[in-house]
Amino acid sequence: MLAACEHPACAEITLLDMAELLDADYWLELDEDEVNQSEDGPGYRRLAELLRVKCPTNPSNEL
Repeated sequence: MLAACEHPACAEITLLDMAELLDADYWLELDEDEVNQSEDGPGYRRLAELLRVKCPTNPSNEL
């Protein structure tokens, strides 16, 4: 998902779907220690942060 998110032609609706599938709000609310407890946590957090930047209409941006 990270590669698709970073692609400049990725549609906003796809980004919104990714944010929902990832549960981006969850990963953005965790502190660093909690994120690092999961093997994939840092990657999920990075993707959630990128989605917040690339998708301004995402409700997660209100955090």
